[in-house]
Amino acid sequence: MIEPERMILGWCLERGEVPACVAAIPVDALSGPAAVIRGLLVELQAVDVAWGPMDLYLWLVGDHAPTTEIGASLLSWLALDEILLLPMGAPATLAEVAALCARTTTEWAGREWYAHLVAEIELEREAARVQEMEAACGRLPTLKLVRAIHAGWAVVAG
Repeated sequence: MIEPERMILGWCLERGEVPACVAAIPVDALSGPAAVIRGLLVELQAVDVAWGPMDLYLWLVGDHAPTTEIGASLLSWLALDEILLLPMGAPATLAEVAALCARTTTEWAGREWYAHLVAEIELEREAARVQEMEAACGRLPTLKLVRAIHAGWAVVAG
């Protein structure tokens, strides 16, 4: 997880809520662990379950957590103690969280734009290459039908 994600999720864990600005971050803009934790917290909030860092920590160290898909993926990405440390770097206000969310979304949009630009350039290069090949094929001499072959090339069946 990158630093803005840690701060955003730390605030959510500390306050026990997922504000709209956090829920609105595109899932592709988040790293794997941050997306899973945010998704879990959104689901818990949707069914009116209260949580905190200790609740999530105890859930992960419980016997059932490693057998669940979310528990297994979280444990493969981050250490259990990291869940307890996330609130330590949390911003103080919701405005700061909203600014971090905007920064995360803006950076992701920039990366998304760059990836589309590179893909468009590659498509243009490929189209130019195909067009060049077709033009080269048009310049090849046409083959003439051979009616007879030279005696030296004839295979004599023995």
